[in-house]
Amino acid sequence: MSRGAIKKIDELGRIVIPKDIRKSLSIKTNDSLEIGIVGNAINIEKNKSIKSYDELAIKYANLFSKCNIKLVVTNRDKILFNNTNINNINVSELINLSLYELLEKKSNYCDNCDIRPIIIDSNPEGIVIICKSSCNEIVGELFNIIITSELDITY
Repeated sequence: MSRGAIKKIDELGRIVIPKDIRKSLSIKTNDSLEIGIVGNAINIEKNKSIKSYDELAIKYANLFSKCNIKLVVTNRDKILFNNTNINNINVSELINLSLYELLEKKSNYCDNCDIRPIIIDSNPEGIVIICKSSCNEIVGELFNIIITSELDITY
């Protein structure tokens, strides 16, 4: 087990969860955390009602697909949703590319599509590819804004 950061408890029994940990788990102000004891350790977990990137991405991908929009949505590791004919995506190769670099590679996947990273708290969390929509770029940007606005903690 990684020991992580060492923090001191203040006079009221409080500790600060480091920003990089809050960012990686999308923990925002006023989110609920469950605190318990596991063996001789204190266990802190996000409350189950807090939405994760994967859950939101799939939720909105399903919603967009009901509007006859063809899209591929990934997380950092794998494809989460795909209702297109695109099946040759190497997510690990694309995840850390800039928007410009992604646009250069998009012809490897489709001719008339929009491809963009989904950035949460300055970190690439996934990729969205929008195909066969009359306004691919607008739909791609909208998908991106919806996911980011629900999970971003930097504002």
